[in-house]
This record gives sequence, C-alpha cells and structure tokens, in this order.
Amino acid sequence: MLLTKTNIEVLPDNNFPHPFTIKCPKTIYSTIRTQSPCFLSFGKQSLSVNMTEGKDGVEISETIAELISFPTETMALQAGIDETSNTLVIGPVFAALAAETSNLEAPFGTLTAFFEEMARYCSNHHIFFYVFSLKSYENNTIHGFRKDRNQWKKARMPFPHAIYNRIPGRKQEKSDETKLFFKTCNELDVPYFNERFLNKWEVYNGLCNHAEIAPHLPESILYRKASDLDAMIQRHVSLYLKPIHGSLGRRIMRVQNDGNEYKVEYSGFSNEAKKISSLLALLKIVIPRIKKQNYIIQQGIQTLSFKNRPVDFRILCNKDDTGQWKVTSSVARVSAENKFVSNLAMGGSLYRPEEILAHFFEPKQVQGLKKLLLELALQCVEIIEQESVGTYGEFGVDLAVDTDGKPWLLEINTKPSKTEETIRMNSSIRPSAKAIVNFASFLSGFEKI
Repeated sequence: MLLTKTNIEVLPDNNFPHPFTIKCPKTIYSTIRTQSPCFLSFGKQSLSVNMTEGKDGVEISETIAELISFPTETMALQAGIDETSNTLVIGPVFAALAAETSNLEAPFGTLTAFFEEMARYCSNHHIFFYVFSLKSYENNTIHGFRKDRNQWKKARMPFPHAIYNRIPGRKQEKSDETKLFFKTCNELDVPYFNERFLNKWEVYNGLCNHAEIAPHLPESILYRKASDLDAMIQRHVSLYLKPIHGSLGRRIMRVQNDGNEYKVEYSGFSNEAKKISSLLALLKIVIPRIKKQNYIIQQGIQTLSFKNRPVDFRILCNKDDTGQWKVTSSVARVSAENKFVSNLAMGGSLYRPEEILAHFFEPKQVQGLKKLLLELALQCVEIIEQESVGTYGEFGVDLAVDTDGKPWLLEINTKPSKTEETIRMNSSIRPSAKAIVNFASFLSGFEKI
C-alpha cells in the first residue's frame, strides 16, 4: 500500500451530498473500486463511506471527523488506498502510553521533552502522534494529548496502530486496568512494545548461562537469608545491594570490607555512611532494610574512577525500521562527589565516553574499548529479548570498565531515563526518538519512513 502526503480537511456536512461522502483527489480516487463497498480508516477506527472525486486533498465531513476522532483543523498526513479492502487509509497513527501530571507545561513529567521530539519527528513525516494515560481511557475510548504548535491539546483520539509503553511504575503496570487495556490491544491487533519492566534478577538469570556474556557479569545472588550476605562478603571486598525492582539509583547500599571493619553507604542525597566493627553488627543494620522487599547482592567491581568518582557507561539500544537492534547513543556517567551511584537523578554528570576513557588508556585502546562496550551491549539486549516474553524496542544498558580495562554489565533497563541518554548540544531530535517512531512503523506494517 502506497501512502503519500495529503492534506486532510474537515468541512461542514452541507458541503457534501451526504454526510458519509468523502471527496478524494484524482490520484487516490482512480485506485478505488467505486462499484464495491468503500471504507475509511484512521488508526483502528473504520467506517463505511461513499467516495467521489474532488480537488487536491481529501475532504471529510464533520460527521465523519467526529466518528473517527479526527481533529477539526486541516492536517497534512499520509493517505492511500488499501486495494485489498477498498479502504482509504489515513495514517500511520502512533501513541505513547505514559503517566499524566497536572502540570500543563510538562504534562508527562520528565518525559515531556522527549515526547515533544517524537511529535516533531512525526509531524515532519506526516504521522499522527499523541500521548495518553490510562486515567484518560474508558469504555474503549482514549482521550490523549496531541502537540499543536506550542501546546499540548487534549481530545478524543483513535486507537493507534502501535503503542510505545512508558507506564512509569511497576504497580500500575500490574494493575487490572492495565491488563484489561492490553487485552483490548491484543483483540484489536494493536502491537505495543517495551511491554513490562524486567527485574534485575531475571535479567541476570537470562544472561548468566550464555558463555559469551557470563565472564562480564559480576557474581550476583538473590538475598534470602543472613548467610547469603555473610558468604558474599567473605568472597568480595565490596558488595552492592540493589532492590530487584529499583530504578534511578534509589535504595542501593554499598558494603565494603577492608579486613578490619565494614563500611555501609546508602544511595541518596544524604551522605549517610556507617563504619561497623563486626559482621554481626553489619547484619543487624543491613537486614532490616532489605528484608521487606527482594534484593540482589552483587559483587562490587573496582571500576574506573574520574576525579575520585565512580564511572559507568549508559548504552542506549533501539530497534530500527527493520526490527534490528542498533546503538543509538552512548554516554559516560560520573557520580556526584561522595556518591557511589552515577544516575543523574542522584547528581551524576554526563561525558562523552571517549573523553573519560582517554584519561586511562592510549588512543587505540580507547577506540577498541568503546567498540567492545557497544558490541557487548548489543549482545546483551539480543539475548534478553530472546529470554523474555513480549516485544521490546528499547533497552538502556549500564556497563562499567575495571582498572584492567575489562567491561562488566551492571544492569539493563527496559524503560530507560530520557534525561541521561545523550549530551544535548542543540535542539535537534535525538536518534532514539526517531528510532522509536521508525520501529513503531515497522511493527504496524507501514512502509519505511
């Protein structure tokens, strides 16, 4: 099916011989089987219509616009005839599912700027794009936000051809309303990607049996009893205790053993740290903090340190318009002073990977090591996708490099932060925003953008 840029104009019903009549330009009208039933589709909305030859663009009545949830203003979108079903297709229509806030300036919180880039890219390619939350979904009807000039406007929207899932919390993701919504998507044959959060323990288990990845995994166990922590601290001088459902570097503990005493630190904006003389005292402090939710205990790695601050690397991987994994961005993250996590949410800073690596290695080693980091990230996401249920189009891979130049995988994020994927030097549309739209186009069966 060939889609071309077409102006879609909504006119009062009295401009048509019948409210369900559509006027099409000759290029479109000539491909219609006028003696057979004709249809119009916009997203997953569809209805039976009559078609006549018109002028340059497609003209539809206010009645039709209301029924298919089409905006009242003229829009330049893609349109063409699906000859198999004799349907005039307006699309593609893509949507992002996120959390909605009461802030009109940033209705989707920290994701607002990223969605604005997606909206610009879609507008440039004549794609209809909107953002919605489940609190604006009821009785199979979606009310979403569409970027119109400089503001987000809320209105009733058609069911999209594909959905980018950015539900921010695991609790909401597991709710009955979310399950019911995705059940409806399956019934309507609407693909959605980044289906769910993957926890740290299932990511580790998905990778540890693959010989090419296992050497790059810090030893990790799921905490179940006090002897687990005891055994790990005997084997390693440094440990990280991480909630398996955690994100943004929150609620992480670092335990260090220098042979004479233990040091416990907590991620967060306080500089809380304790020195403890005995293992028993250590267990009494740590266990109450981790027994109420699932934690993994991860071997600490002696990573590169820039200005006495730990460094790691965030590699963002996206699927492209052919469904293949590609690296879309890579940054080095340096923790804030007196912090051991590098997330921007915890005060970390971004650098170009080469800039950091050049402080420790020769130029040829820098290029080789960066290449190795990118290749390792791609290997990991390909395996995790195979090991996981659902469709994924984006992963954020966190890697570290030790003082010997060996890469280590720290964790993989299914819904990576959009504030720390790249160093923004201008107002251009970042590669991952383009990649998500292109992958949505691929998923929904439309031709390359």
